[in-house]
Amino acid sequence: MSNDPYDGVNWYDALDLGLRGMGWLGEAREQAFDRFPLSLKPHISESLWGLSVKPAGVHVDFKAASRQLFARWDLSQDSPSGDKVSSLPQCGLDCYGRDHSGRWHWVGSRSPWNAPTCDGSLSMGILDGMEREYRVYLPISTRISRLMIGSKEELSPIDSKDHRRPIAYYGTSIVHGAGVGRPGMPHACQLARMLDREVLNLGFFGKAFCELPVADAIGRLDAELIVVDCVPNNSPEQLLERLPPFLKRLRELRPDTPILVVEDRLYGCSRFQSFRAEEQRTKNLAMHQVVDQLRRDGTKGLHVAAHPNWFGDDGEGTVDGSHPNDLGAHRMAKALLPQVEAILSHPN
Repeated sequence: MSNDPYDGVNWYDALDLGLRGMGWLGEAREQAFDRFPLSLKPHISESLWGLSVKPAGVHVDFKAASRQLFARWDLSQDSPSGDKVSSLPQCGLDCYGRDHSGRWHWVGSRSPWNAPTCDGSLSMGILDGMEREYRVYLPISTRISRLMIGSKEELSPIDSKDHRRPIAYYGTSIVHGAGVGRPGMPHACQLARMLDREVLNLGFFGKAFCELPVADAIGRLDAELIVVDCVPNNSPEQLLERLPPFLKRLRELRPDTPILVVEDRLYGCSRFQSFRAEEQRTKNLAMHQVVDQLRRDGTKGLHVAAHPNWFGDDGEGTVDGSHPNDLGAHRMAKALLPQVEAILSHPN
């Protein structure tokens, strides 16, 4: 009897199954799972580039009638450390499947216990073996160089007939996924499952500074909606300086694509620190001033996503006051959902 725990398992390269959550398809990349194309590297800061190689929101979809799913993946950089996250969201994998109703539902996760070369089962025990679509999310904040999906049963790419264009979601560490417990839990990922459509996670820890080269790159995406969620990373003065040219450039490059600008979050501890609410108010005021002025100047298709407290009013929705935990991310996705659906239904 073989001692190999994967005896009889067939392995499939994620690149052959087909990646989702990736923009700039067809453009060269430094490594296969990097979010930004290589052409952008000379035009942005080293720190922003270093965040762009972390595959937050990138996932592989496939069809299978498996009793168990496995994965092998290689981390191509040291695992990050921090008090807001654990090894699972940072450098692990997260598996979802479509249930009998057609909705995405969590199946299981795998932490990188034996990094940098990691392997293990993606499911919590034996699955029912029914044929369905599965989705595996890549790590939030660690670059990987290889991902293989294993099963004793055959896996196949999904022959998708969904020709809808993706949503490009640009933003801060909140978008990137700081504070959540699993790779599939950033609110941009949850929003994608709620909408059942592709959302490109273009969140970057502390670096949503509205640089024009980033706007140029986003302008090359054939997106159905562009979400700009940059307020938390900028002061009111910086918003007045940086946001107008950023939005103007997006509008020049994508004259017909609606743009949704998201209001700031409220710190979870704000009822004990009154200056937090004032900080949110002044930032939002600056953002609205920019959007209103652009509208008066004739810029069309600008929308604002407004909410007094994206993470909820009970203080239970954050991991550190500023970043959402899984509950806060879920609340933010649910609050954004009707606003995004309304724009997609009536973009003008």
